[in-house]
Amino acid sequence: MVTSTNVPVYTLSKFGKPVILIGAYRYNRHSRCKGPRAQWLCCKWSAGCRASVTTIDNCLSSSPGQSSVDPLFNTVVTEPVFTTSRYGKPVIMMGNFRYNRYSHTWKDSRAVWRCVKWASAACRASIITVEGVILMMKNGHNHK
Repeated sequence: MVTSTNVPVYTLSKFGKPVILIGAYRYNRHSRCKGPRAQWLCCKWSAGCRASVTTIDNCLSSSPGQSSVDPLFNTVVTEPVFTTSRYGKPVIMMGNFRYNRYSHTWKDSRAVWRCVKWASAACRASIITVEGVILMMKNGHNHK
């Protein structure tokens, strides 16, 4: 199990746009960036947050509180990454797929997670966790 750390994770949003996850923070690629240099803005930019990171050839060149160059992961993440959505809701990222928490119980900390395309694409992929440990996974995605 991989939890949120300060290691940058390069992934895709539910709309297929590139996203960088650093800890509990999400950065979206700025639309005007062309070429090898890209600026990534905090997903709360419209709410007044001015945090940003810069990448050059997919390597982190500046980040909050960090000045060294760190490579981004360009491979598909196969380990689950527990993080939050831009609205603060819990999300599991696994590969190019996102799972939203559908239900949970406080008694035994059991949670059911559904693919974000559950309704729109009739995808029936789901994950069941207990205290953050994956017990069962139905990985039958019918989309990319």
